Amino acid sequence: MLVAAALLGAEGWAGLIGGLLLAFCWPVIYFAGELLIVTFFSTLVVGGLWLLVLASERERLREALIGVGLLGIASMARPTVLVFLPAVLWLALRTWRDWLTTTRARAVAVTAMLGLMLLPGVALTIRNQVVGGDAVFIASQGGLNFYIGNNAQSDGRTAVVPGTSATWAGGFTEAIALAEQAEGRELKPSEVSDYYYRQGLNFLASEPAAAAGLYARKLRLLLGAAEQSNNKNPHFWRAQNPLLRIPVFSSWALIFALGIVGLFLMRRRQQAMPLALFAGLYATGLLLFFINERFRTPETIVLASFAGVPVVAVFDAWRVQRGRAIAVALAALVILSLSSLDRIGFHGDQVEADAFSKYTLGNLYLRSGDPALAVQTYHESLETARRFNLAGFDEVERMARDSMVKAMLLAGDEQPATQQAEHFADLWPEDWRGPLLAGRIAAYRQRFALSAQEYQKALQRNPQAIEALVGIARAQVEANVYNQARETLRHASTVGGARADIYGMLALLELDRGSTPGRIWRYVGLALRLDPGEPNAHRVAGELYRRKQDGEAMIYHYRQALLRDPYNVPIHRFLVRAKSSTEALLADETIPVPPPR
Repeated sequence: MLVAAALLGAEGWAGLIGGLLLAFCWPVIYFAGELLIVTFFSTLVVGGLWLLVLASERERLREALIGVGLLGIASMARPTVLVFLPAVLWLALRTWRDWLTTTRARAVAVTAMLGLMLLPGVALTIRNQVVGGDAVFIASQGGLNFYIGNNAQSDGRTAVVPGTSATWAGGFTEAIALAEQAEGRELKPSEVSDYYYRQGLNFLASEPAAAAGLYARKLRLLLGAAEQSNNKNPHFWRAQNPLLRIPVFSSWALIFALGIVGLFLMRRRQQAMPLALFAGLYATGLLLFFINERFRTPETIVLASFAGVPVVAVFDAWRVQRGRAIAVALAALVILSLSSLDRIGFHGDQVEADAFSKYTLGNLYLRSGDPALAVQTYHESLETARRFNLAGFDEVERMARDSMVKAMLLAGDEQPATQQAEHFADLWPEDWRGPLLAGRIAAYRQRFALSAQEYQKALQRNPQAIEALVGIARAQVEANVYNQARETLRHASTVGGARADIYGMLALLELDRGSTPGRIWRYVGLALRLDPGEPNAHRVAGELYRRKQDGEAMIYHYRQALLRDPYNVPIHRFLVRAKSSTEALLADETIPVPPPR
C-alpha cells in the first residue's frame, strides 16, 4: 500500500484497489504466516523499492541511498536481489539525469548506491573467511540451486539434484558427496558451489535445444496461474485453514494480469521505473534457477502496486473514451486467460491426493504432543499413496513408517509399534532404519544392551545416523561407561552439528556421573535453546530442582519431559515413590509454569 501510494500520489483509489488485492491474495497470506526467509526478504524489498519511488518523486538522493541499502540487506537473505544492480546504473544515468545534472553527481550516486548494495554481501564474505576459512560470497548454495534449475532432468520446479534422494537433508549431503567424488578430493563449500555452477553452464552450452525448452517451461511456471509448491503444498495447508478456505481471495493470476496492464499504462512515469526494473530483473533472476509460488511473492507485491491502475482507468474512460476502456479491460482479460491456461493438467490443488502433506501434518501432530492423532494421520497418508498409486512416494513412505513407530511408542502402543517395525524390515531389508526402529523399541523396553546392538547395525549401513549414535550413548550412560558415552556424543556432534538431543544426552550423562550443577545446567541450557521441549534436558532440570527442593520448578520440567516422553521410566519411578500420578501431574493446570531457569 505504501509503494502504491508513493507511486500513484493523488490517484488514491488505484492504490487502495491494489492494496486490497494484495491483502486478500491467499498465497501471500499463507507465506506471511510461515517462518520463512521470503517474508523477511519481501519486507526489505518493499521498503527499499518504496524509498526508490520516493527518490524518483522528490528528486532526492538520500531516499535512494537508504533504499538500495535495504536491498543490500535483503541480499543477505536472498542474493538473487543483486540482479537489481544494473537498475542502479540505469536509474542514476538515465531516469534521474534531470536532477542528477552533472557527471560528478551521477558518478557519486552510482558509486554510493553500488557500494551500499554490495556492502552487506562483502561483510558476510569476510565473516565466512574468518569463521569458516572459505571466502563464500554470502552463501554457498548458489551453485547447487543453479544446477537444480539447469540440468537435463530438471522440470524447472522440483528442488532435487539428479542422483540424490528426494529429502532435503539427504539430498544436500549427497550432492556434496557427488561433487567431491567427481573432483576426487574434499571440497570447501565455495568449491562445491563452483562445481555445480560449472555443471549447469555445461548443460546450457552442450544442450542448447533442451535448455531452451527448459527455460520455456520455467517461463510458463513463472507467469502461469497455478501455485506451484516447493517443499510444502500451499493448497493443502490452505485447506486446513477455515478462513483461507472462503472463496473470496485473489491470487497471482489476477494481480499479474492487472499489474502488467497497469505497469504499461504507467510506463512514462519516472516513479514507476524502479518498480518496473525490479519486476523485470527479478523475474530474470528467478528463471536462472527454479520456480515456485514462494519465490514469486516479491513479484506479486510489486505488481500489486500497479493492479488498481487499469480498474480506475476503465471507470474513468467508460463515459468519454469507451473504446479505451474496453481495450484496457480486454488486455487484462486476455493476460488473465493466458495465465490461467497453466491450470490445465495442474493437480497440486487436489489436496485429497496429497499423501506427502498428510505425512507432514502427522509430524506436526507428533511434535505438538498428540501421538494418537499423528498415527491416524500417518495411516491416512499411506492409504492415500496406495489409493492414488502415487509415483515416487517410496522414500516418504519409509519416513512415514519410521515416524509412525515413534508415535506409537509415545502413545504407549508397544505391540503395534513392534509390528510396524517388523513390517518395515520386511519391506526394506537393507534400509538402515530397520535396525534403528528395532533399537528404538529395545530402548523403550529398557533393554539398552540390545538397543545398542541394533543401533550399531544401523550405523554400519548409515554412519551419519545421529539417532543411532545418541541411542548408543544412552546405553553407555545406563551401563555407567561415561567416557565412552562422551566420545560417542562428541562423534555425534561432529557428524550432526549442534543438536538438542545430543546436548540433552550430555546433560543426562553429567547428571549420572555426579558433575557440578553448573556443568549440567550448561548442557540443559544448550539443549533447550535449540529445542524447548527436549525431554532429557527437562528430565535433568526437574531432577536438579528436586534436589534444591523447588517443587514448582521440578513439576514444571517433569511435566514438559512427560509431554514429549510420556513413558519416561525414571520420572515414573520417582512419581510412584512420591505417590503422585502422571495423569495428575499433566492435568494440574493450577501449577505455575515458570520458564526454564
